[in-house]
Amino acid sequence: LTDVGGLPQLETLIAAGLPCPAPPALDSFSSLTQLDLSVTFPFWQISDSAILSLCFSPSSTSLTGLRLVGCGVSDVGVGALAASMPALTSLDLTGTRVGDNGVSAISAGCRDLVVLRLNSCGSVSNSGFGCVASHLTSLRELDIKSSLITDSGLTRLCSPRHRDCLHVLSVAHCAGLSSQGIQRAVSVCGGCGDVLRVLNLAGLAISRTLLMALAELPLLRWLNVTDCAMTETTDESDTQSSKKIGPGSLVPSYEYATVVLPLPALRMEGRQALKPKNIPTHGVALGGSHQKHSFPSLETMHTDRCRGLSCLLRLVAQVGAPSLRCITLSGPEILGADILVVAQSCRQLVEVCLRRCEIDDSVTS
Repeated sequence: LTDVGGLPQLETLIAAGLPCPAPPALDSFSSLTQLDLSVTFPFWQISDSAILSLCFSPSSTSLTGLRLVGCGVSDVGVGALAASMPALTSLDLTGTRVGDNGVSAISAGCRDLVVLRLNSCGSVSNSGFGCVASHLTSLRELDIKSSLITDSGLTRLCSPRHRDCLHVLSVAHCAGLSSQGIQRAVSVCGGCGDVLRVLNLAGLAISRTLLMALAELPLLRWLNVTDCAMTETTDESDTQSSKKIGPGSLVPSYEYATVVLPLPALRMEGRQALKPKNIPTHGVALGGSHQKHSFPSLETMHTDRCRGLSCLLRLVAQVGAPSLRCITLSGPEILGADILVVAQSCRQLVEVCLRRCEIDDSVTS
């Protein structure tokens, strides 16, 4: 790292997983804007004291991107980062020990953040997310998987202050969320549904009403409902009871830098904004009136290990998904009939992934 410091034009340094107790001194990297110090193995921990050394470097003020996945940093270290790196636009604290105080400090000190990842930060609650909602009004990607957020906190995050910019949202394995709360947050009217491109709902209980609301989102291109428990009912009490025993109640395994894949947000930065496509005329009858639901822009859908998946597949068959190109189906509950529904209703598919499905040769053909 000392030798690399002799490169005056170096802008990006990825030093993830190095067996060193302290990060490199930023004084040697005068042009550095992107720094990745993610931990690959749990016994290589970068602590608060090591992170504090970064904050005393004059070069820290020019950093715009920082990844600390799996590091041992807590609210103390994160608070110092927030005070010394005001130019940050992307911050990944996945798997760290940050809590509400650290998130509040980041929200107040790094107001230009566009990407904030708090995946597996299980101590962050509505208090911290309230500060995010108040100060970080330019967020385009927010990953809060396995956090303590509840419906009220999510409603604040997806309020009108953010509805014009929040393109990527991950609330996977957030056991405090209900179908009704998610529906309010991502609705086209009052939520962030008008601009949402990527949505991760893995491990949650999902009602048919929520699925129909998702089908209305005009720009949604990537949907993950892996490990979800889906119900035909629209009654919230039934959805909540299924959450107690469904996959969403399982504590996800810790994810380190080698297996944490970013949501497909950065790949979209160079693309022009999508315009809503015309929704097909066929629709689903609800409450005596015909409403149009069609997943008009959906390109990729992950449905692995879902309980009650037939509910979603029947909806797709009824309303159509004209842009769907890729779908993943796995698990012993996938039936041959489910495969046929997909094959007959989504002729435009270019990639179908079937794993551990109990189907016979006639269905495959």
